Amino acid sequence: MASVAATAATTNYYKVSTEPDAWVSNDGGVWSAQTAVGDAVAATMVDANGVPTNTVVLNTSFDNLQFAGLNVAASQNLALVHEALHTGTQLNEFQLAAKLGLGTFDNTLEGLKAASLSISLYLRYDCPPGQ
Repeated sequence: MASVAATAATTNYYKVSTEPDAWVSNDGGVWSAQTAVGDAVAATMVDANGVPTNTVVLNTSFDNLQFAGLNVAASQNLALVHEALHTGTQLNEFQLAAKLGLGTFDNTLEGLKAASLSISLYLRYDCPPGQ
């Protein structure tokens, strides 16, 4: 966990709402922050090999995020912890979900969204004991 915290402290965060013209490296290319994050609340950028980097983009929806009954601040914190797990472990959604024992997911956009949601729900409900 110490490496996750150390990496989070050196991660570059970009907010689409305050930095709409920011350009970030993602998946071997350079994209506008808005394009890179797509419709996700937050996204950790990856290198050309799909390995998470220390760059995170927060979408405009992050500003008013409310997830699974949490208030805005708690929802934002949960999203930041979720992204910190990616940057700190260098595991993508599929790998991180598997590492947390949440199962395997289809390598599709729907599978990616399901893996991400499962991680967020895992974090929301205080991680099962022993994890």
